[in-house]
Amino acid sequence: MGILAQFYDVITRSSEIAGAAAILVAIARISWSLVGYLMRIASFYLSRRVTPYVMEFGPIENVPKAISGVYCQVVRFGTDLYIEKMASDQERYEGRLQSKVFQLDTRRNADGELIVHFKLPVHKRIGTQFKLFVRVRDAKDLPAVEAFLKQLKSVSNVDASRFQSPPKVSFTIDRFPIVSTVEGIKNNFCYPV
Repeated sequence: MGILAQFYDVITRSSEIAGAAAILVAIARISWSLVGYLMRIASFYLSRRVTPYVMEFGPIENVPKAISGVYCQVVRFGTDLYIEKMASDQERYEGRLQSKVFQLDTRRNADGELIVHFKLPVHKRIGTQFKLFVRVRDAKDLPAVEAFLKQLKSVSNVDASRFQSPPKVSFTIDRFPIVSTVEGIKNNFCYPV
């Protein structure tokens, strides 16, 4: 009976050791996965290819009250022609359509003129294609807002979109080059900084 008792003790200890080893392996795998995930996040943020381009434009006089806000739509990084003809696979991925919209900060100076603060994310290698637009409170005010934008010297390609709610009037500004999409839509382009 002594041999059976010794054999039972060996089996019991080895199952305890195996259980402890399984727990240690599980903890190591979870830790390794967590460290790998954190490293990917850190690598993404450290190798970001987008930098902000900041500028102000204005003052703009006699801004109609019908305008509820000034917005920027980031269409894509790069131009359609570059993405189609010369971009690497990584640049094609980064240059896919974005269509991200954000509101621009506006303020009024002492004379009541509008100043627009513009912060655009610009790709460090392939630039950024974007379009500015204003939202209009009511569709009946579209002609007045459209006429106001057309009379501004630094604005071109004014186009009212009457079928959206709320309606909007998009435009390009002459401080940036103008590029055409494959569909013939005119957008502004900011070269890499």
